[in-house]
Amino acid sequence: MAFNDEDVTGGNGNMYDTTMKWRRSSFCADSSCVEVATTGDRVLVRDGKDRDREYYLAFSKEDWAGFVEDIESGRYARL
Repeated sequence: MAFNDEDVTGGNGNMYDTTMKWRRSSFCADSSCVEVATTGDRVLVRDGKDRDREYYLAFSKEDWAGFVEDIESGRYARL
């Protein structure tokens, strides 16, 4: 899974928006994709279409790595 290094930071100015560099997939042509940022031992995921919301999904780096590995192996291809 490739990510753009462009800074897509935005939102309501909470701590994650002001200190995180949000990235989205290099396959994403617009803001309709999820965005990912890392902080400490967490990986944060937000909806790229709705950056002003204060809600994010947070995963441990280990859980996120396992999820990405599962995607790359095709585990969820039939869903």
